[in-house]
Amino acid sequence: MEQRSLLAIVYDLWSTTNGVWPLYPQVDKQLDRQGIDAEVALRSMFPRFVQLDGGRPPPQETQRLSLTVRALAELPGPPPITETFVAAVRYLAFREQVHDPQPPDDLILSATSADLAQYLETSASIPRPPHVAAQMAQSVGDLRTRPRR
Repeated sequence: MEQRSLLAIVYDLWSTTNGVWPLYPQVDKQLDRQGIDAEVALRSMFPRFVQLDGGRPPPQETQRLSLTVRALAELPGPPPITETFVAAVRYLAFREQVHDPQPPDDLILSATSADLAQYLETSASIPRPPHVAAQMAQSVGDLRTRPRR
């Protein structure tokens, strides 16, 4: 119960702040209202489900908490970000699959965050809050990879 509360609070705060992961004190306060020790719940879920920005428990006041993809799968009902993440992976796999490098200039495959955002925004089958596609693309950033041989 405590672990699910931690996941739900972190996700809810993230999804209502245009994709900014919450600071530890924000999560701690909400868990405290439920009678849950945030540090104990965090330790039981770190690092498999919850990540601390720049460190390990014990959390500091300035550290942000984020969820792993595995944690998203544990939330009740599939959250919109899960479908967005899968769609992004599919898009990038497709880009790699159809990439036909032309030496010497085109050996590196690239996909910009703008490419990904455009694809995610035009993919009507992906339910999500309005900011999620842009946030996902921004989080991924510009990707560059060398094609498999």
